[in-house]
Amino acid sequence: MNLLLTLIFLPAAGSLAIYILPKKYKAIASVFILGSAFLLSLLLMAAFLRSKEILFSKYLNSWLSISFMADGLAVFMAAVSLFVGFLIALYSLG
Repeated sequence: MNLLLTLIFLPAAGSLAIYILPKKYKAIASVFILGSAFLLSLLLMAAFLRSKEILFSKYLNSWLSISFMADGLAVFMAAVSLFVGFLIALYSLG
């Protein structure tokens, strides 16, 4: 699976998983999900430094396609916001 898609859908799937989990596991799961998303953003940043553009494009049929593209600013902002979110979740554990 493409790293860009994983980074996009991991927090969405994680928020759904956190909603389903019992209350005592929610804080630990959020730290784990945010930490893994931050590590994925660092991998995406390394991939960006090699190729200067990250593109995912899937043609579903002749008239419908789905595309995601990340440039340097998007990758950097994703890494910074995920790092700050990870620190907030880690701090909330106490």
